[in-house]
Amino acid sequence: MLTIATIKDVARIAGVSTTTVSHVLNKTRFVSEALLERVNHAIAELNYQPYGLARSLRRKLSGAIGIVIPDNANPFFAEVVRGIEDKCFENGYSVFLCNFKSQGGYEGFKKLVHANVVPTAIFVCNDMMAIGALNAAHELGMNVPEQLSLVGFDDIALASLIIPKLTTIAQPTYELGEAGAKLLLKRINDKNRPESRIVLKTQLIRRDTCGPA
Repeated sequence: MLTIATIKDVARIAGVSTTTVSHVLNKTRFVSEALLERVNHAIAELNYQPYGLARSLRRKLSGAIGIVIPDNANPFFAEVVRGIEDKCFENGYSVFLCNFKSQGGYEGFKKLVHANVVPTAIFVCNDMMAIGALNAAHELGMNVPEQLSLVGFDDIALASLIIPKLTTIAQPTYELGEAGAKLLLKRINDKNRPESRIVLKTQLIRRDTCGPA
């Protein structure tokens, strides 16, 4: 029986991840010459034909999924996208990113203070904006956490490296992207599939930017 090679087979033979194979195929990111040679050798050895291309020709679909994110410089979104990419690549889809900028916590906090709104505690929607608010507070001479308690959201690596270390809400970032991609792929394959909801656990990470109430 004829066995059709998959992207996982290529990754296994080349000794790389499926994400790397997809980037080689789609030319979406830089891949070193050494890895490029290994992947291309595995493709030739297996006579691999990208599933997404064959499927696109049959169904007249692009085989590409677009991701819109607020800020590709935010490590949180990079990890979410990695989860989405891995799941999409496994299923023969390519991924492209669209990026738009959102107002940072630095400017937002300064606007509050200049408008004579001086909070004693702030919960910020992501860690990068929380770090921006923290920098603005220091510039304005406010002590954290003595005068201002600050909590972020995401628990990116930088949160534990700054001074004071950021109190934040941790969430399973990679799993968030992977779960979202799974739901999307199921809906693509079955447009009549009912909506479903997945709840992922979060955790409060207590560090140095929150004082006693």
